[in-house]
Amino acid sequence: MLPPIAPTVLERNPKFKVLYDDISQNKLNPDASTKDEKKQRLIDQAREEFNTKRTDLAKTEILKSSLESLSARAADLPDELHEVVTIVAAQLNGRIPPSDREILQEDIEYFTEHIIPISRALSTHLKSTALQLCRIAIPECPSSSPSYLPQSPSPIPIPIPIPG
Repeated sequence: MLPPIAPTVLERNPKFKVLYDDISQNKLNPDASTKDEKKQRLIDQAREEFNTKRTDLAKTEILKSSLESLSARAADLPDELHEVVTIVAAQLNGRIPPSDREILQEDIEYFTEHIIPISRALSTHLKSTALQLCRIAIPECPSSSPSYLPQSPSPIPIPIPIPG
């Protein structure tokens, strides 16, 4: 820790005050260790990259999990889309060996061709899940009012990573 300087000393020596303020605020930490701004910038950058990757991974895992539960729950999807969603979810979760990918290529193409109804059903499922989580997190909110959920202007297809 830097030793305190009497205010009278700083008043009588304005140049020393400027130097002391610069050192205590810009060059040294409160424990008198040297500030390493370059190192701190690198740490902050690495932390930001880590958080971005972690967020992207969480989004991917949520989509994979939601696709898996969508295949069993979405009443508004035709039967053939239920089957395709089940196959794609299994492949995304690593339950289909790479040797079978060629056989399933037509199913993946069918999935891609029908991404709009699948993404709408997925969006509905995710909104329902978010509403349930909000009811758990904020029990005092009325259960019939999803007004605390963000509103999207229109259903937007969600990009789903399809292994190739």
